[in-house]
Amino acid sequence: HDIEVLPGVGAKPADPKATPRLYVYSDKDRMTLSAYVESHIAEARRRGLEVEAEKFDGTAHVGHMRADPDRYWDAVSRLWRKSVKASAKL
Repeated sequence: HDIEVLPGVGAKPADPKATPRLYVYSDKDRMTLSAYVESHIAEARRRGLEVEAEKFDGTAHVGHMRADPDRYWDAVSRLWRKSVKASAKL
């Protein structure tokens, strides 16, 4: 039995544009510079991908959830709901 967790993620191939992307990043991340993330976001949008971005101020690499858990999980929840809704249309 094939189960797709999200559109485009699962046993059967799907259009990569079917899965929205979420970029969570910060201006103070020294491991992944915000300019690099923003360039990647712009390229994904140019390619027609659905992109959400949540830029935090002053948080270190992967420290965003600890700094503002409500904001972080709200972004994740919004993306999840959008993905489930899109999946129901497939």
